[in-house]
Amino acid sequence: MASKRPQISCAFINIATLNQCPPENRGVGILSLDASYRCKGFGNFTDNRFELLYVGILNSWNDPLFANSVDGMHFDRNLVGIYDMVCTYSIVKNNRFTAMTSTTVTDDYLTMGMYIDQSAGYLVGTLFIQDAQGRVVFQQPVQMVNGRLSANIDVSDLSEGIYHVHLADERLWLAGAKFMVEH
Repeated sequence: MASKRPQISCAFINIATLNQCPPENRGVGILSLDASYRCKGFGNFTDNRFELLYVGILNSWNDPLFANSVDGMHFDRNLVGIYDMVCTYSIVKNNRFTAMTSTTVTDDYLTMGMYIDQSAGYLVGTLFIQDAQGRVVFQQPVQMVNGRLSANIDVSDLSEGIYHVHLADERLWLAGAKFMVEH
């Protein structure tokens, strides 16, 4: 008989109705103060979720050498899915955010997937450069710093010709352009 792997799940759920418990009193799934964490749900949104909470994950002052990571989780009808305050180099990818609807919250509340406050260095994706034959000749992670995406690329080692540059996450191309290298 083949052995089965144990089911790994991470579910933080408040089962009270809004009449019983308003959003600001609904609790926090993970509270990380002057610390870092990794939260990986493997894309199994059914078993790995933060549901009907005030804040799914609240981060403040992480260790930049061990970046916060949230991957493959479902933030379902929380007032705020992820609140990141004064953190650096957090990695947030492959997550699903579902907002509260007008039937689950009054007009007094603004729901949001992520609230980023004085944080920097978010890993957004990867920058790829392909030659005319489609071979990847360069790749580099791209981070958001001070609200801007930027990358410095030295193309002096590339042969003359036409190249394609793409910004991609783990699943798809987000943007692209064509450029020419001349020496």
